[in-house]
Amino acid sequence: MTEDTCEAWPLWRRLLFRWWFAYAVLFIFPFPLPNLTDRISLDWMLNAQTALAVWVGHHLVGVADVPVTTVTGSGDTMVGWLTALTLILLGALIAVVWSLADRRTTAHPKLQVALRVYVRYALFAILISYGFAKVLPTQFPQPGLVRLSTQVVELSPMGLLWTFMGYSVPYNVFAGVLEAGSAVLLLSRRTTLLGALLAMGVMGNIVMLNLAYDVPVKLFSMQLWIFAAWLALPDAGRLVKVFLLNQPAPAADLAPVTEARWYPWARLAGKLVAVWLLWLNISGQMKGYQESQHEMATTGKVYGIWNVSEYTVNGATLAAPESARAWRRFGVDPSTDRGRLRLENDSLITVTVAADSLLARIEVYPIDSLFRKDSSAAAILHLVERRGESLALAGSYLGDTIRLVLSPASRGRFQLMTRGFRWVQEYPYNR
Repeated sequence: MTEDTCEAWPLWRRLLFRWWFAYAVLFIFPFPLPNLTDRISLDWMLNAQTALAVWVGHHLVGVADVPVTTVTGSGDTMVGWLTALTLILLGALIAVVWSLADRRTTAHPKLQVALRVYVRYALFAILISYGFAKVLPTQFPQPGLVRLSTQVVELSPMGLLWTFMGYSVPYNVFAGVLEAGSAVLLLSRRTTLLGALLAMGVMGNIVMLNLAYDVPVKLFSMQLWIFAAWLALPDAGRLVKVFLLNQPAPAADLAPVTEARWYPWARLAGKLVAVWLLWLNISGQMKGYQESQHEMATTGKVYGIWNVSEYTVNGATLAAPESARAWRRFGVDPSTDRGRLRLENDSLITVTVAADSLLARIEVYPIDSLFRKDSSAAAILHLVERRGESLALAGSYLGDTIRLVLSPASRGRFQLMTRGFRWVQEYPYNR
């Protein structure tokens, strides 16, 4: 069916589609170029988009100060929200100009089909990536020693969620299979509706987790849910008839989009791209998983949880109230080199640790939420002697000379990791 022979769309539908088409393409592009090669630099596009978002923030929203930061891991930055608003406004502008310049066209059936294909494949790439990050798992690794030794009240909502998810590998795999399964279903027109509905369920749960646990991917996850809902929208009438009205519904129209000779080759090319993206995601996630599982050798290292059994400053034990700043517990995860330092006043400091194999130089740096080191508060230590499994260290910290003895804490004391699974329980074991 051509645009000339298609039944005319009402004006509101044409305007809405043109806006949605512009917004969706602006949001998704330059997919799939970054997924296929890293030889094409698209920094100029990101910089232009950011500059436009800052302009919108200044002149249309009235935000005087728009922080323009590097990649922080957060998708809910001020620039992120302003970029979404910018794409909405830009899409509206494009729709108006398009409608004024193309008054003769009364329907866009081919463009609608093309956009559905583009959205399907983009969602496939995104959901496959997140799905396999849970199947392996790399997105939610099992809680390390430092996290296990942190009190619940000291966890952020996001930290609590990451601990909850990371504890159970089976649940990670279950969630990942659903996410990746919905992605695979989107590759075929025959299963697109099922894939879209499954993606709506999966993404709806993710959106609520992000909202409820303050995970800074709220904006992105909501946009993905909207894309999945849009893919299912043409079948809404059929779904209502079957599930709500208990009435028969006509079969979906799965006739070829076009009879052109190039169409089968285009479909084959699309499937090959999807297979390539699938392989890139699986191989990339496998590499990340293997690296995360390869813990650094612990011989002569300070990785693990340590209790501080002795602590002196300038040759003397601290007296109250100075003793409040003495070290009580020190822990570093082997897979990240990051850890926690707990003081006697019960305050907690996030640190990053670098140590050579002989412990001739141990550098402990406090870090902020962006993992930036505070060199002014660094502790530079070295190994003095070994006392069985304990380590005696000495060095400088906050302008003083300190000496401390670290005694290893047992991992077996963490009930979360030792309780295990039971089919039969006479009473709930809720501790």
